[in-house]
Amino acid sequence: MNLSNLILAAMAFAAIYPLYFWIPADRSFANKFCKLNITLPNAVGGIVLVIVWLLDIPLSLKMAVTAWKAILFAVSNYSWKKKCADPKLMTIPCLIGIYVFMRMQAYFAVSGGAIVFIDFLGR
Repeated sequence: MNLSNLILAAMAFAAIYPLYFWIPADRSFANKFCKLNITLPNAVGGIVLVIVWLLDIPLSLKMAVTAWKAILFAVSNYSWKKKCADPKLMTIPCLIGIYVFMRMQAYFAVSGGAIVFIDFLGR
């Protein structure tokens, strides 16, 4: 698996994982791990951000990833102070992250990289 597929997989994880908060909040399991579920996509997203800035890709993509990460961090910082994150609020960075993921996927597909979903299916 090449670097572009690893970046796309990590980006997809960091963008989609906060949707976990839509699981009903009355479960004690969700409440115990609320801070972990806020931190995990931020950590993975931060790694993606650093790697994207080190790669030779267009500045517009780098800025899109940076904007998504800044929004994810701001929403996570706000949610950190609460007992548990608001699912509707956590959906905002998810939607932006999915959009940025699709832009990155289109860039890597055009520049000779394989699309990550096809690679996961085993071609």
